Amino acid sequence: MALNGLHVTCAPIVNYQSIALLKRPAWSHTMATPGVTTLKAPSVAMIAFEVRTSVDAFVAVGPNPDASPDGEGRIFVAANVTRQIFCDAGDKLAWIAA
Repeated sequence: MALNGLHVTCAPIVNYQSIALLKRPAWSHTMATPGVTTLKAPSVAMIAFEVRTSVDAFVAVGPNPDASPDGEGRIFVAANVTRQIFCDAGDKLAWIAA
């Protein structure tokens, strides 16, 4: 089955020999259309979103993320590339097609 839209996994991070690795995911979500996750990053010491999209996209992370051109701090994620983005407890992820 091919990915349609964006898939995000939220998981704690562990530092192993200077490499950040995901631990057991807290949650994951596939969003077929642009929008904001309904789930938030849990309260743990180090946590990240791992993102993969089927199209070039912009993503934003924060308590009220805005991935639009007017949004602050958005990140470009190329299609079919997996990207890890560190986040804070309570953060959500938003995305729009580039």
